[in-house]
Amino acid sequence: MDTDDYSILHQPALMHILLREAQEATTLEACLQELDRELAMAKESPPVGEAEKLRLLGRARLTAAKAGLIEPHGESDPEDGTSQPFQLTERGRLMLRENPMGVDESVLMRFPDFAAQIRAQSQDRHIDDAAEAQYDMGFAAYRGGKSLADNPFPFDTVEHLAWENGWFEARDEFGTHG
Repeated sequence: MDTDDYSILHQPALMHILLREAQEATTLEACLQELDRELAMAKESPPVGEAEKLRLLGRARLTAAKAGLIEPHGESDPEDGTSQPFQLTERGRLMLRENPMGVDESVLMRFPDFAAQIRAQSQDRHIDDAAEAQYDMGFAAYRGGKSLADNPFPFDTVEHLAWENGWFEARDEFGTHG
């Protein structure tokens, strides 16, 4: 199930519910009730259960906490993450005022501390450029005398374009061919 099919389950909408509810100390359970209320008002009934909705709200809460939009409030139960109370920070109030339609990571990147956390996380992961191999294949294909029509990948795909870019790069570097 793709939650993107349901506008209320998009990150900006979930974040908006979370921030609105956190104006007064709240919990994920209370946010879930508000989410369910909004889904009912919109006459949307996504085929996801309460556990999935809690997971999505939990992700929004984690992002909000990383960005300094919310902070813990009062006592919490370490056994139950859904009932741990939290509230808005001043930064959270500002985000809620400035972004009445919702907040996503692109909005939060303006905060240097949040942007630094995201960069640090991405540096921890080793992500290969998926099209790099196809680019190299296209480059080698030109060098091997193949024409542009020899591109083995389906047209209008990233792989096709990467192969083509490699082929053109080799042509530009080594002269015109095919």
